[in-house]
Amino acid sequence: MLPLLFSAVLFPTAQAGEPSYPTQVTQTSLGEVAYWDVNVGTPSGPPVVLVHGLPTSKELWVNVVPELHDKRVIVVDLLEFGESRANDRSTLRHPDRARGIHEVIEALGIETIDLVAHDLGSSVAVDFMDLFGESVRKLVLASSPVYPDFDEPGVVELVRKPVVGFLLTNLFPRRMYRMTLRIGLENDRTISHEQVSAFMHAYRCPPGKRLSLIHI
Repeated sequence: MLPLLFSAVLFPTAQAGEPSYPTQVTQTSLGEVAYWDVNVGTPSGPPVVLVHGLPTSKELWVNVVPELHDKRVIVVDLLEFGESRANDRSTLRHPDRARGIHEVIEALGIETIDLVAHDLGSSVAVDFMDLFGESVRKLVLASSPVYPDFDEPGVVELVRKPVVGFLLTNLFPRRMYRMTLRIGLENDRTISHEQVSAFMHAYRCPPGKRLSLIHI
């Protein structure tokens, strides 16, 4: 699984900004959690739960899902990312996002999972292990956010300014989102128009525009 993650995870190929799998939503105690529930072949073993990072969504994994042969794959939008909505954003923390994932798994009648997380999602996965470790058979963390010498890019500081950030993300959402994605890329020529559209799919409605300020 590890070579697959590092070779295929980076960018989806969904066309025209549409997700590649039907989105389902579970109402949890913390809010609505959106996810894909996909059977690839004839599933065997525990389902694989895929958790995205920042500033992406479940669409991050669209290239990976078809490669997980003979697996049931659950791909979540973390609370307040993508199409998931929290009841109270002001008090939301990573352990809450972990609880949201667990409530979805419980609602689906799943007892044991293999948990795979990328970037910021790795922090949520660590909290999941702390809270619900008995339900995890295997844990895979990719590009975990540990940056002892990390300098925050200037564009991030600019977007977080109350008035300036609102104007930039509302007047130039695609440009700002693409710029933010490129900051984290070793080769910024690898991302296409279709891939940016797939990531932005859940950010087009008014609540999504509000969330873009948080995630950038």
